[in-house]
Amino acid sequence: MTYKLYAPFALCITLGLSACGSDSSQSTNTDSVTELRVTAEVNTNVNAAHITVIPNDVAPWLSHIILIDQDGDLYQTALDSGVAKPLNMKAVDAVGLMREQAAGVVLTLSEAGTISALIESDDEGNLSPLPVSSSVGGLSRFCETAHAPSGTVFAQAEGGDVVEMGVLVQESQIILSEIERSKGQADAACYVNGDTVSFQQSSDGRFAVLDFGDRTILSAADKGAVWSGGGAVTITSGLSTPGIDTARAVHATSDSLGGAFRDGAIIMADADAPRLVMISAGFARSVLDPIDESATPDP
Repeated sequence: MTYKLYAPFALCITLGLSACGSDSSQSTNTDSVTELRVTAEVNTNVNAAHITVIPNDVAPWLSHIILIDQDGDLYQTALDSGVAKPLNMKAVDAVGLMREQAAGVVLTLSEAGTISALIESDDEGNLSPLPVSSSVGGLSRFCETAHAPSGTVFAQAEGGDVVEMGVLVQESQIILSEIERSKGQADAACYVNGDTVSFQQSSDGRFAVLDFGDRTILSAADKGAVWSGGGAVTITSGLSTPGIDTARAVHATSDSLGGAFRDGAIIMADADAPRLVMISAGFARSVLDPIDESATPDP
């Protein structure tokens, strides 16, 4: 297993406005402001503190968006669903699984550090509990990934160690088995790219990654969002969709959600309204990591 540690984000930037303090250890390049236009929005009626996606590889536009609100309540919505539906359970973290031509599954993490699961149980996309057989406990969060995991899921234990788990979905249960436990970072959250585990320090552990070239990392904090290229990110209005001033949560996926989001999406929760804004990942890639044409030799 390969490990990388990235420098902390400067999390005191208000989106595109100004630095929030004079402490030089919390400063960043305020001259570098990147604008991302909103592609669409979902008015969920939920103040989301965590976001994940259950991708649908057969009909990507039917992928589920799973939310955890500030009280730890779990909700379900979709691109065209609007108001989110309560799932009547609590969680501190969640991760959707990629399953080829099979019912969607989301793993949830309880405050006690144990994993539960929900599976798509009918053609209307309703989710129902699926028993989990696992001896793995004491977990604090799932590791971020640019693509939804399938047969292997990574999580962090309470002390920061990284736990690699095999996932076997059966009709009657999910079986989780610990494959490997490796030394981690107690003060940094993890993300996984292939067999490389990296760590990102941030004040609240909330960040997202997009999988292309040098991985772009975005972090959402109470005072705004920043990205690994440096500087602030402004989320500006689309043709008919308002932007946001402050992001409460962020999730990025490189899995297709269909239509304008066929190359994935960045999903942000508005801190000032119970809604999500969706940004096309293809558009975001072109803005955050534009191709340097001057570096390309003439034919």
